[in-house]
Amino acid sequence: LPPDVLPWESWLARLHEVASFDERSPPLPALLPRHLERLAWEAIVSRAGEDETLVGPAVLAREAQGAWRLAQEWQLKSGPADEAFATEDTAAFSRWSRAWEAESLKRGWVDEARLPSLVPAMLDRLGAHKPRLVVAYAFDLLKPSQRDVLAACESAGIAVAHVVSLAQPVKPGVVTLPSPREELEIAAHWARSRDRKSTRLNSSHT
Repeated sequence: LPPDVLPWESWLARLHEVASFDERSPPLPALLPRHLERLAWEAIVSRAGEDETLVGPAVLAREAQGAWRLAQEWQLKSGPADEAFATEDTAAFSRWSRAWEAESLKRGWVDEARLPSLVPAMLDRLGAHKPRLVVAYAFDLLKPSQRDVLAACESAGIAVAHVVSLAQPVKPGVVTLPSPREELEIAAHWARSRDRKSTRLNSSHT
């Protein structure tokens, strides 16, 4: 069978889904879809009284969700020593984060950003159905959470390989077009092709 080629987040979600079928172990936290996670963040922001700001709770929830994701990916933790340097924004984010952790624990949820912390348990549930090889392709920089995931794979007996993308030589050229409209169309086509290529490269092979 050909190997699965999946973006990082989709691969983790796949592991979680398969591991959830193991009925011999205590149930894993339910993976909350990103759009439902956004609604939960919005409810937390609203309960905190932040809906009276000019931008409203929806915008604040979106920014808080993005900041939470970054904090989990880079394993950024705040402690009592950080409170002395907290701004109004960072203090609000800390309150929302604590509320989100409490809410998700109460309801048995896990968000995409915290899936890496469950990987050791998920691999243990998979048993003989673990992948034999994981190839991380075109990751120029591994985030701490990603390094932990790959380390957990190796500890579980899975071979891990890193493959860098091969840069191809670029020869610049000048193209003359008869009208500004055609110039815009060509530029849009080029930008679209670059975006698709970037999406393909940010994937993980399992």
